[in-house]
Amino acid sequence: MNKLIVSAALLLSGINIAPAVQPLTTLVSNLSPVTEKQDDWELGPYLLQSFTTGDAATLSNLKIGSSWTAGNSPTVSLLDSGRNLVASFVYDSNTGGTSYNVQGGSFALQSSSTYFVQLANGNGYLNVTTTTTETGLPSWTIGNGFLIGDDSSASFQSSQIMQFSLSGVPEPATSSLLAVGLGLFTLARRRSRA
Repeated sequence: MNKLIVSAALLLSGINIAPAVQPLTTLVSNLSPVTEKQDDWELGPYLLQSFTTGDAATLSNLKIGSSWTAGNSPTVSLLDSGRNLVASFVYDSNTGGTSYNVQGGSFALQSSSTYFVQLANGNGYLNVTTTTTETGLPSWTIGNGFLIGDDSSASFQSSQIMQFSLSGVPEPATSSLLAVGLGLFTLARRRSRA
């Protein structure tokens, strides 16, 4: 009871008790094993690579297995399952690689949902694989093929998978939150009876 009063007093006094910033976690990645193949990708075609979420998470960063011709980094976007634009990425020039940050800092990915990473108007080499080996959170997967957009002359085949990694902060699973809440409720009830 005393802790409840102290917590209420802190809230009313305007003291901000902010949660600690969580470090980024690899949500899903297929950057390992070593690249099987690099396909030459010319300006023009857009490519879509799907991934499916497990639990909800906040997406912050995308790293693409590739090497672009100087100044020809693609426009990178995130599409929902209906292929509507939901977020854009900006090139992270501080990394010196092919890393992109979500414009605005982060995007909330829904649980058990399919999204597409879209690359457009790039020029360079894109790492692809036919291996479905992935690392990351449980139930997160990368789709098993490219969907080729506006240029049928692109050399990608549907059996190839773009190599990339998504990083962000996983949200606590709903079942975990319910279990913690129930445990706290039970503990409070026991203490009030004593």
